[in-house]
Amino acid sequence: MYSHGIAACALVEAYGMTQDRKLKLPAQKAINYITASQKPQTGGWHYTPTYKGPGDTSVACWQVTALNSAVVADPDVPGHVKSQANKWLDSVGFDKSEYGGGFSRYGYMEPRARRGEKIFDQDGAMTASGLLCRTFLGTKKEDPGQRKGVEWLAAMGPARDNIYLNYHATMVMFQNDGPKGKLWKKWNNMMRELMIESQVKQGPDAGSWYFAGNHGHTGGRLMSTCMSAMI
Repeated sequence: MYSHGIAACALVEAYGMTQDRKLKLPAQKAINYITASQKPQTGGWHYTPTYKGPGDTSVACWQVTALNSAVVADPDVPGHVKSQANKWLDSVGFDKSEYGGGFSRYGYMEPRARRGEKIFDQDGAMTASGLLCRTFLGTKKEDPGQRKGVEWLAAMGPARDNIYLNYHATMVMFQNDGPKGKLWKKWNNMMRELMIESQVKQGPDAGSWYFAGNHGHTGGRLMSTCMSAMI
């Protein structure tokens, strides 16, 4: 479902940008597959559509991103899918704002941060994914929980070795504070310098990026470069 969500984003965005009729049916089928794979009990998605578990926030984020693109591009999205996705986010959300509203932070499969030697900035990555989902599902940037989460990410700043966190957090920061907000401007300046500094300047890998943290070693140089380009 990771692969499918990302491929669906590419298809739907391509159709939305070009209105190429050859892409309309494949884009709609990609969205249909996402809606059919949503867990009816939890509203989440997991690694495979037949997996019996409740879901996880990382996989869910890519499906919600594709669904958001579909709303803009034209493919039909059933109304219940969004409410179910919010149900999943409610189940993994924590640290509500004292001023009401929604959650400010999000967990992977439970309402808590994951800890451990192999979990590099995982708390930030899942919070960024959850906040981005909320944005795409219609939560206003003025929501106290959303705002508290954005401020928490801003205080943490971009990660030195986690492109997955940086991509989702950059999207969150721009959607909720850009293009004129102080938090976005500060984030963007730091992110811009990190992108310039970390790009390979010479040799056979010139022009690319590579970040090993948070599964970056599994996605490899291609994943790092694509996410860096999207940032």
